[in-house]
Amino acid sequence: MLYFLWTCPRSMSTLTERLAMNTGITCIHEPFSFGYYFGQNCVSNRYSPSAEEREQHDYHKIMARLMSLPPDKDYCIKDMASHFAQSVAFQDDQYRQFIAAQRHAYLVRHPEKSVRSLYQLSFSELTGWDYFEPAECGYADLLQLHTLFGGPVLASEQIVANSEAFMSSLCEFIQIPYDAKYLQFAALIDQIPEDWLAWKEWHLDVLNSTGIIPRLASADKSAKGTIDPPELAAALQATMPDYQQLCTFIRA
Repeated sequence: MLYFLWTCPRSMSTLTERLAMNTGITCIHEPFSFGYYFGQNCVSNRYSPSAEEREQHDYHKIMARLMSLPPDKDYCIKDMASHFAQSVAFQDDQYRQFIAAQRHAYLVRHPEKSVRSLYQLSFSELTGWDYFEPAECGYADLLQLHTLFGGPVLASEQIVANSEAFMSSLCEFIQIPYDAKYLQFAALIDQIPEDWLAWKEWHLDVLNSTGIIPRLASADKSAKGTIDPPELAAALQATMPDYQQLCTFIRA
């Protein structure tokens, strides 16, 4: 069985994936991201992939790999909803029906946290990005996939505010009995998973992490009294309705 964990950038999804890895399930890290940025029918123009890279990361090859996974083994696949919903793979009935037949969950975070963080890292020497693309925020795509496929919605704020309950919900999704030991794990900075390497600059906190320390959800640290850049303000406003709709599906 394939368990798809769909999310938006900067939503603590890689930390959630790390928690899933700790249960023993095999995780696949953002397979559609390679088609989105580097494939034959790439959606984004951020990079300039070679012809060889375009061929290697073609969406059809990505889907072929997923569809050929052994049916008697479980996999947790974490990816941005936008990487699939905006792709040619989503437009293909066969591929969409295959994805629909799997199990799905959705991880959401308040746009004030996720979109603001994405904006900051869109102008960063660390990531190598030099512009902000609102389409990458992905909330409309996340809501679209939830409407089509259904499944539980998890709030990323609960990872630290109520870590045991969050881990219990994650275990219920991937159909593995809950164990409190899953909240602690070894750092991966010296043994980075191969499929994390392309995006390791985005995952440094998780790579250095050794577990979850329960605490109250952090307060808003955005500078009060400052005026956001117009494109950030517009993105925050545009994503709120979809976020609020998704929140109506979060389990109490």
